[in-house]
Amino acid sequence: MLRVALVGTPEADAVIGKLELEKAEGESALMTIWVRELPAPQALDEEAAHYLVWMSLPDEAPRRLGELHRDPKTREGRFAAPIEEKDFVIEITAEIDTAPETPSRHVVIRRRIHY
Repeated sequence: MLRVALVGTPEADAVIGKLELEKAEGESALMTIWVRELPAPQALDEEAAHYLVWMSLPDEAPRRLGELHRDPKTREGRFAAPIEEKDFVIEITAEIDTAPETPSRHVVIRRRIHY
């Protein structure tokens, strides 16, 4: 298992978390992200209502993986998805809806992962 620390961007500098990759069947891995001290999306953009997780591969546009679910009481968020990629950048962004074509400029976490 690979564990990587996550820290917030200057726009959300109190955010901390971790990303874990656990080997699954074949070449795939289960990627799980936990974050704490995650402000409401509206704190970054008054119209935002969701946090989305994006993956970027070298020389490719970011791909939306799904929504990071945030508990408003604890200010914690969690996301899990199977992946096969070994070298990528992960981003978590505040978004107005759950199906934008590209990430917003409101990035709370950005981290390159290589394993």
